[in-house]
Amino acid sequence: MDFFKLNNLKRFSENIIGEVEDFKLKIGSFSIRRYIIFKYPKLVQKVFEVCIPVEMNFSFVTDSFNYLAHSEKFEVVQEGQMVNEYEIIYNEPIKGEIKIEFIKITNEEVLSTIRRTVSFI
Repeated sequence: MDFFKLNNLKRFSENIIGEVEDFKLKIGSFSIRRYIIFKYPKLVQKVFEVCIPVEMNFSFVTDSFNYLAHSEKFEVVQEGQMVNEYEIIYNEPIKGEIKIEFIKITNEEVLSTIRRTVSFI
């Protein structure tokens, strides 16, 4: 194998490994209510076209499935950091093409929710 081909192969493999490592760090969590899963299965299919779930649990309190997943749509999370939580925004899936978007829930939104919850206790 000549040097040019070997050098290109090495550069290609380094790029692929780098992309895989970046993808492994793009992890986030989100929830989907149970009725959405049964009423709009095409919407759920669209969500899982853009992410790979690695963990799922069901919350009886919120009646929703909670997922931990990898996706290009998520921000990179470094080791030791908390995983970002995302909300799924979608158009009405009755007519036309379904479009989804993941919106990161900021710490301020989480804190304000906790404050509201604590104020009711």
